[in-house]
Amino acid sequence: MPEEDAPLLVVGAGIGGLGTAVALGRRRIPYVLVEALPRPRAIDAGILLQHNTVHVLDALGVGEGLAAAARRVTGTSIRSVSIRSVSGRLLAAVDPADVEGAAGAPALGIHRRDLHEALPARIPASALVTGDPACGFRTHPGGAELRLRSGRRLSGRGIVAADGIDSLVRSRLYGAQPAVRSGTTCLPGLTTAAAGEQDDGPDDGRDDGRDGRPDDRPDDRTTDGTPAPCANGGATDCSSASSRSRRAGPPGSRSPPPPS
Repeated sequence: MPEEDAPLLVVGAGIGGLGTAVALGRRRIPYVLVEALPRPRAIDAGILLQHNTVHVLDALGVGEGLAAAARRVTGTSIRSVSIRSVSGRLLAAVDPADVEGAAGAPALGIHRRDLHEALPARIPASALVTGDPACGFRTHPGGAELRLRSGRRLSGRGIVAADGIDSLVRSRLYGAQPAVRSGTTCLPGLTTAAAGEQDDGPDDGRDDGRDGRPDDRPDDRTTDGTPAPCANGGATDCSSASSRSRRAGPPGSRSPPPPS
């Protein structure tokens, strides 16, 4: 049986992994969060937090701070949201104010960077391992052991796989599972706001990707974010982490749309 004080090993510090870590901490359940990059980093995009998500963030203790950095959908010029078929036939239309009232929480538009900064602030440095990708693991009657690229081994009561679409943990448990096209496409976009509706604020000197420049990448990762091979043996585990097929096609080709 796992020891009572053995931590849960959370692999991946995206929104899912960060949220899991904060939730575990609030329940006083020990954990270690492992992130391949030198620090958790958001992609260059905004995100719409739906009403149920706002309830969850409130329960995690970060809702109030995020609300101050976000825009309520009901506070913008959006008066209705419609869902249409491919042919343009109206399937449903809702009033954001009605939904907010029924849900008891607003829908918030926010930059992912703000969310990524709020969650790590609740995670102690002693529970965070960064810049050392996971490359293998094993389970045993007493829990699980996670192997990192540096050769370090972490022991815990179990592993939480929050390492994304190319999850090493999931692939080791269930084999290769290529993404399946759902037939649904999500298109990001920008819209203008009336004068006085937004304030971008002063430039704080941080390279957060909002200026259109590519994110910086550590030298020990491939261009698609796959961890480089591990050190100190474990060649089988490491090759499974580093040989996952890239999604980018040959020069001049277009990558397939992301799954929904």
